[in-house]
Amino acid sequence: MSMRIAKDCWVVLDYVLYDDEGEVIETTEPTDPEGAEDASAAAETPTGGKPLGFVFGYGALVPGLERGLVGMAAGETRVLEVAPEDAYGPRDEGLEQWFDRDEFPPDVAAEDELAASDDQGRDLTLRVIEVTDDAVLVDANHPLAGEALTFDVVVRAVRAATAQELALARKDAPKAKLKVVVHPELDDEQ
Repeated sequence: MSMRIAKDCWVVLDYVLYDDEGEVIETTEPTDPEGAEDASAAAETPTGGKPLGFVFGYGALVPGLERGLVGMAAGETRVLEVAPEDAYGPRDEGLEQWFDRDEFPPDVAAEDELAASDDQGRDLTLRVIEVTDDAVLVDANHPLAGEALTFDVVVRAVRAATAQELALARKDAPKAKLKVVVHPELDDEQ
């Protein structure tokens, strides 16, 4: 019996990601050197046209895709439709803000992407929406925020993750945000 995707498995998969209008956003499929129609989308993939390998269960994927992969085995294919709230979340208009033009490089232009960090020190990518003489409008939303996504996936391999792979996955996993609540009755007893 072949291993099925579950927490602590090393998974290798290929995928094609489509936006809600059916356009290819990215793919792990190699680009066509002859300039096929989807080559530009494939060239933008973070995997460089190679299958994606990761330890399952540590937040390496958007939640809806991760849930859809549970139980799959090598060789299986699936088309997974992921709602915005299970992908990159809804668009937050509050993440579009104007800043003083002086805070940006002189050659900043619309469509530029800039690295920044928030108040808690987390890395952000800001996309420049508009540039005027006095100000720059930036957007900190993920480019796919608010979009329903479709993943066409092919599982290439599933195996137990090594100790080293698990250690790296745990180190890179998103950290849980805990909120400490003091119960008034308990606080009085102490």
